[in-house]
Amino acid sequence: MIAQLFRSLFHRDKVLLPKPDPIARAQSEIAELRSMVYDLLVEVEAIRETLLKSPFGSDGPHSPYAIAYRDTAFRTHDASGCTGDKLLAQFYPSSPKRDDWRECLFMHRLGFSTDAIARYMREAEAAETYT
Repeated sequence: MIAQLFRSLFHRDKVLLPKPDPIARAQSEIAELRSMVYDLLVEVEAIRETLLKSPFGSDGPHSPYAIAYRDTAFRTHDASGCTGDKLLAQFYPSSPKRDDWRECLFMHRLGFSTDAIARYMREAEAAETYT
């Protein structure tokens, strides 16, 4: 009898344990994403300020940072090049392969060798088992 009462208390169809509200869950997830985007924007601005104060950004429009920024921004308008969707795909491929980890895509752009990236992936996979 006690077991039956216990089961009835935790059954989703009973009044005592309401079904999850999908709208409330979506609102909660949106709030979390909003916070993440805000944090990322703060981080981007901090990195920009650092670059602008460094030798890489202190030469006005001729600085490496200014040139890279202009080129990237331009590509988002170039229909044959890196549109906004294509820019996002650099970080979030639509059909990721096993070696398309976001950080590995950027490591490749930074000049890491294929062997160095593979080594990193093995080390990272091993780290996932740490307790």
